[in-house]
Amino acid sequence: MYTTIISDFSRVIIKPKDKNYSGALNLMHRDLTEKFGENYNVFEYFELNSKLLDFFKSMRGKYSVNLFTTDIIQNHPLIRPQLETIFEHIFAANDYGLSKKDSSAYSFIADKLKVRPEVILYIDDQMGNIEAAKAAGIKTLHYTDNDDEIIKQVSLLLSK
Repeated sequence: MYTTIISDFSRVIIKPKDKNYSGALNLMHRDLTEKFGENYNVFEYFELNSKLLDFFKSMRGKYSVNLFTTDIIQNHPLIRPQLETIFEHIFAANDYGLSKKDSSAYSFIADKLKVRPEVILYIDDQMGNIEAAKAAGIKTLHYTDNDDEIIKQVSLLLSK
């Protein structure tokens, strides 16, 4: 039985408005911050995945819903307050000196959440991260930019 949901952030919860942009979102964010300052209008360049955010919000209270990201974009002053209403914990790998490509990162997060890895359901778009989470004993789902499918998969697993 799953008690804990953890989602990746970049390209799952936040996406570039420019659909042709294939670079790292944190790098784009850093460049924009350098150019315009830390309070630039992030929503001119990025969009939040409201469908998934609404789904995760509906899970609160029944499940521990958390975010595990790599770097800093989630801390932008226009984004962080919205995330804090949905996610119980927001972990950034770089804050802890972790790599999401290393299974020990997921064991560390499970320890921080005080849960066993086998009760965690983890969603990410990067196969390297998925493989690392699996190696830590966590059930994983690969996000492929199909919100309806990921919601269906999560709902199915949680109903078991």
